[in-house]
Amino acid sequence: MRKILIIAIISVLFGMNIVHAQEGASLLPSNPFYFLKEWRRGAQHFFAFSALKELELELQIVHEKAFETKRLAEIDSENDKALEKAIASYLESLNRLRDSLSSLSEAGRNAKIEQFFNQLISKSITHSEIFSGLKPNASDKNQKGLDQLQQSIGQTLAIIPEKFWGYKKFRESLESILNSRDNGALSGMEAVGFLNWLEGALPIEGIKEVYKLEEDILLAIQGQLLADASALDNLTGDSDRLVVALDGLREQAGDGADLKTKLNLLRQQILDQAPSRPARKLAGEKTIAEAKRLISGLEGDFSKSFLLARAKFNLEQAEVSFASGQHNAAFGQATAAVAAVKSALGLIVRNQEDFENDIKNLKFQYDELVKLAGDNDAVMGLLAKAEKDLIKAADLLSAKNPNLDKINSLVRGVKIILAEAGALVK
Repeated sequence: MRKILIIAIISVLFGMNIVHAQEGASLLPSNPFYFLKEWRRGAQHFFAFSALKELELELQIVHEKAFETKRLAEIDSENDKALEKAIASYLESLNRLRDSLSSLSEAGRNAKIEQFFNQLISKSITHSEIFSGLKPNASDKNQKGLDQLQQSIGQTLAIIPEKFWGYKKFRESLESILNSRDNGALSGMEAVGFLNWLEGALPIEGIKEVYKLEEDILLAIQGQLLADASALDNLTGDSDRLVVALDGLREQAGDGADLKTKLNLLRQQILDQAPSRPARKLAGEKTIAEAKRLISGLEGDFSKSFLLARAKFNLEQAEVSFASGQHNAAFGQATAAVAAVKSALGLIVRNQEDFENDIKNLKFQYDELVKLAGDNDAVMGLLAKAEKDLIKAADLLSAKNPNLDKINSLVRGVKIILAEAGALVK
């Protein structure tokens, strides 16, 4: 045993791959020899001779630790202590990555650094999905830890637009990465949950930009569910994220529509089934604080908005419920408040340039769907409606003083219609 330990230590110190070869399922935080893996990682920092190499190494380590945490939960789901250790280890490495990112100078930026930013965003989305999937079966303490990881991921990503890119480019990168993934209704709801966490780490200026993407995803999900609402029967994962996504969808769905009724029932079912655990108390507290921040930060952007008034009412109800210890109810009321104020934001956040880009992209989607529609009468009927409304929106946009409210209404409708048509031709 001593010989094996000595060989392993020498391998770490001299950069051989004996330990590296075990980085799959065999060497996890629950393994007594896991410290050797950490030694090897520490030794690698000595060979990172540039800011980029250091960042790439730290991202690689964080990525490995995310999958170690996932694998540990899969093979030893009852080992709460080991999962707690894995969560703490991931957080420690993520904090180191965040510190390195914060200290990166603007003068040191180049094409490879830009590429790294996109890699960081993509991997962070993956990590967020992993931790969201682990949360339902985690202990109370580990649920809190997983929530802390989500917040830290958002805080790390927020450095990119705040220090380097600006929020428009950040939103465009998020959109490109999310569009490259599965774009079904269920994955879309996961994306909405991720963006909601991310927006919690951004200032109001950043929320205004990123919400454009969140709203587009919600409109696409609505269209997909109009084509086939059975996807709602297979919802799994973090109940907090599911409620957030469902509230966003409820705001987009028309009053009295069958889809909205199903969303209401499903949302209440999730809230009723969720146990009143300490993590739900924390979620309620966090969401109430976020609702307050949004209302306070955005109130000046609205004159009189029934959505803002509803958000304030829901927030008041959430505070009453929370004070009386009804944390599930408080969380649900607070998420409804956040969804209402964001829905109001969606009515004002887009400018003329945004609509020009929207119409251009929607025309491209329309042309592609026409090629796929064949003799599908239902799809062709939807496309005829979309074409008519696209022409109206383009005509309004070309006017000297375009009515952006009417354009917004038409464009939102076309996005839903094309998402529904796209789901029907698959």
